[in-house]
Amino acid sequence: MVNIGELKAKVCAVVDECESTGAICTPGAEDLVTRYERSDADARDRIRRLSGYSGCIAEKYGVDKSDILHLELAAVFHDVGMMTVPREFFNTPHSLTVYQYTVVKTHTTTGGTLLSGKAQESFRHIRESALFHHEAFDGTGYPIGLKGKQIPLFTRIISLVDTFDILTSQRPHKEPYPFDMASDIIFSEQKKYDPDVLSLFSENLDSLIKIKYDVEGSRGFADSKPVCELSERDKARLSNLNDSAKN
Repeated sequence: MVNIGELKAKVCAVVDECESTGAICTPGAEDLVTRYERSDADARDRIRRLSGYSGCIAEKYGVDKSDILHLELAAVFHDVGMMTVPREFFNTPHSLTVYQYTVVKTHTTTGGTLLSGKAQESFRHIRESALFHHEAFDGTGYPIGLKGKQIPLFTRIISLVDTFDILTSQRPHKEPYPFDMASDIIFSEQKKYDPDVLSLFSENLDSLIKIKYDVEGSRGFADSKPVCELSERDKARLSNLNDSAKN
């Protein structure tokens, strides 16, 4: 049985630590994220990818640099409510049953609860992102059905980059998709996303790909092995990025 009070105290202490040190990938953050990722390595990589992707888009959007740390923390902890979901539900190689999906959906409201009761601005951003990251720009999301710019900006950014990260990463039920396929899937569901954020995603896709390689490549970007299958469009894009890295 999960003790929500103890878990809430743990989450708040870790967020406080990250904010006070200005660090994202702290041991405490890794410990929390590991509770709903497959391994310590998966947790570290996901923290770095999500903070990198969200920070990149936010900078291009014009978010003040002093607020970008808050956004990156919100990106890292937006799924913190998953700690109360049975691990076998999100590590299954099969599609979720209706019952399992109903339970998984509660991670949004649980995340909001775990991050409630703190007055700092950073906690407001993180709580909003935990609570609303499955809302959709067209109003078809959950748990409330917010629409358009009723959804906070940070959450609108995190929603898109989280989808991109899941699509291009290996999960228990799927292999990583090629970057251009992931992009095509996102654009096929473009009504779910803020058009301005979607445009910045498209314009800066090369930068997001480089972030993924920087995180997962063991020998630096230019020499990294592919981290997911590459299409012809991906190969051309990465060739251009490699040329830029050498110059």
